[in-house]
Amino acid sequence: MAYLTLFVCSLLVISAYSQPPWGGNGGGNNKRCSCDLECVTTKSDGNIATCQSGYTAMSCSCGRSCSSHSIRGSNACFCQCGNVDWASARCCRTI
Repeated sequence: MAYLTLFVCSLLVISAYSQPPWGGNGGGNNKRCSCDLECVTTKSDGNIATCQSGYTAMSCSCGRSCSSHSIRGSNACFCQCGNVDWASARCCRTI
């Protein structure tokens, strides 16, 4: 559920910041989205990168040109190729 919340929030943030303010009278897009994201990247040796407590894995990268990976649970990236020397995860939380 945390992943879905972060995904929707990230879409709202992207949408709000890509729209110009509305001019004229009455209303407008003068305020930005109220959900903010804080994201960090974590990297580890081997084939699993785990996010800090409270963060959700949003994307993964793997060493040795491995493009096969998955998110385990909601906070870890698992690289599925053999002989992977590093794994990283982009981890986010709402603030």
